[in-house]
Amino acid sequence: MQGQGRRPARPTIRDVADRADVALGTVSRVLNGFSNVGADVQDRVRQAIAELGYQPNLSARSMRTQATGLVACVVPDIQNPLYAAVLGAAEATLSAAGYTLLVVSSGWQVAQELTLVEALARRRVDGVVAVPTDESDVALQTAYAALGVPIVLVEREMPMPFAGLVATDQSGSMRMATGMLLDLGHRRVALMSSPAYNRSGRERVAGYRAAHEERGVTMDPALLFDEGQVAEVVRRGAAALLSLASPPTALITAGDRSLGDVLRALRNFGRRIPDDISVISWGDGDLAELFSPPISAIRYDAGEIGREAARMLLDALRGDHATHRRLVRAELVMRQSCLPFRP
Repeated sequence: MQGQGRRPARPTIRDVADRADVALGTVSRVLNGFSNVGADVQDRVRQAIAELGYQPNLSARSMRTQATGLVACVVPDIQNPLYAAVLGAAEATLSAAGYTLLVVSSGWQVAQELTLVEALARRRVDGVVAVPTDESDVALQTAYAALGVPIVLVEREMPMPFAGLVATDQSGSMRMATGMLLDLGHRRVALMSSPAYNRSGRERVAGYRAAHEERGVTMDPALLFDEGQVAEVVRRGAAALLSLASPPTALITAGDRSLGDVLRALRNFGRRIPDDISVISWGDGDLAELFSPPISAIRYDAGEIGREAARMLLDALRGDHATHRRLVRAELVMRQSCLPFRP
């Protein structure tokens, strides 16, 4: 009697893509019933599925025989006050609808995020709320699309099926904050921002540029530091800005979590707020309010971002497959950290 061999490996969505000679995202769109795929391509994908005997167990909720009740949230930094508030509000909304929220953190590492997305595929989550580390990374785009579930992005834009977007009005609020500092007479306004490969970074820089252009003020590229919010990067960036031959007289920080590192750098360089430099924080956390002097801040409702992302995802899970976009308003809160420029 012949011994039993290994059970053949179950065909994957990648096997289907390779057999049909199409991208993973194309297979996902066919599985999810999108109409923006040519008939000939749809035929090739369906033929590949039939030939391989592929059984899609990671397609959208409506295409599965059994849902897991799990929704994942992928964030870059679980300790960031912004993401903590987003997660808390999203969890409350999803829990009320009968879903369990699974939270994972990429640590701002694309490789780690790819591993996490693959793990979510094995968990067969019903939907995802995501803040991708790098929205321009093709591997990340492919991995998220291959999940085949509704996805709501927070402060990011990526091409994928069933994707919604919830974001802060970063451009408008940055335009307002920069304009206020320019109107106070500052001409050396530094901006610490997220990288331009993500929506949040692009939008902040756009608002910063617009404020300069509207007032006929030439913007010095040396005053723009857009390398992110990781602590050591923020410290290096703040030191570089303060070491310029003509240093900034005003500075806008990258976020709640980076404010402390900026304040340390200012102390190390002997720069007093607001006598030597005016400061505005992106995000109005406890440190901004309780620091002496209190720091002016761009305030937004992080909880509303989380609630809206969860509501948008729930709508998609209930069959609304349209792509929705929502901007959450931000406002400028003036405190004692800003003074008119004094030569």
